[in-house]
Amino acid sequence: MALALPSGLLGLAGVCGALVACGGSGTSASQSAAGIAQEVAQGERSDAEHLARGLALLRADRFTAALPELRAAVSAAPEDPVAWVGLARTLTAIGELQEADQAYAHARTFGPPRAALLCEQGLVREQLGDVAGARALFEASLVVQPTLSTSHLRLALFAEREGDHAASAAGLAQYARWAAVERARDDLRVRADAAPSDLLLKLRLVELELELERPDEASALTSRVLARDAGNADALRLGGVAALQAGRHAEARDLLQAAALAAPRDPRPRFELARAYAALGEQRMALAALNEARARGATAYEYGLVAWELGDAPRALASFDEHLAFEPKDVDARFAKGQVFAAVEQWPEAISNFEAALALAPARADILSALRDARAVWAEEAPR
Repeated sequence: MALALPSGLLGLAGVCGALVACGGSGTSASQSAAGIAQEVAQGERSDAEHLARGLALLRADRFTAALPELRAAVSAAPEDPVAWVGLARTLTAIGELQEADQAYAHARTFGPPRAALLCEQGLVREQLGDVAGARALFEASLVVQPTLSTSHLRLALFAEREGDHAASAAGLAQYARWAAVERARDDLRVRADAAPSDLLLKLRLVELELELERPDEASALTSRVLARDAGNADALRLGGVAALQAGRHAEARDLLQAAALAAPRDPRPRFELARAYAALGEQRMALAALNEARARGATAYEYGLVAWELGDAPRALASFDEHLAFEPKDVDARFAKGQVFAAVEQWPEAISNFEAALALAPARADILSALRDARAVWAEEAPR
């Protein structure tokens, strides 16, 4: 069976956009077939040209031709992760899975963990028959990016083979959920590319990238919008959210301050600004921004989320209770309340809220996992 090749490695957009299993489609090929032919006619190539040509051939599914170019690229630039990922994908495509696995392992030594790269190597390990290794890589990819549909699918299939039907059903539901978002993102990307002056399409695309927890892609898009409309309040806010998601807290604070000034009645930039202040340890400023957001219409649930990020469990629980009094079927609020109780080790209350959340959303794998963990801890700690 042919291995479905993935792409969309965070920070390496465009390396192999035709290969879509782990992270969505990439950008268009950097070189056309005619351009490749012209390059061949020019004879000798620089190290950078080896890489560019190898990636273009890979995108054109000309794997045998791509292989020597990418081998030359990694030989010339052994610390270039783009070259190593391209080589790993090429080796996978031609069935050289052992060497592909080694190339993926080498690529992973550069920079922080990348969800799509972990997923891709997991697919290779699965093809090699290393189920335990594949499972570990898929699980690690979901720690980095919990929205990665392929990893949810593969883990669900593992669970089904092992007879864990509840975990399999939850995993398949997560797969369906995030695969639908990925398809919507890909469709919108085509529309946005066809209408480059439509900023609203780009901002909607940013929202989908953030939903998929791909902050680097979201930041790149908001930068393009701000280059054309520097005072765009939504672009400033979404750029701040992307920076916050990526852990760039000072950058997030600056963007969100600008967004709050650009949209003085909008609670959203102030809510996110409170989260940025909390991440920076500026509690007084976080509470001030949070109260400003609440005064402008932020929900009690949102207030509770930031209160919990500030470490104020009583205030968070009170806010969740206030929200649930009006929205008793809000699964996210019920789940959040259970997580606060779990964090302060009030296990019966945590279990009760997780059970209520799971009853509202039986397919939520994250709730099922939290419930199982809480029950396991309480089984150990409960009075005998």
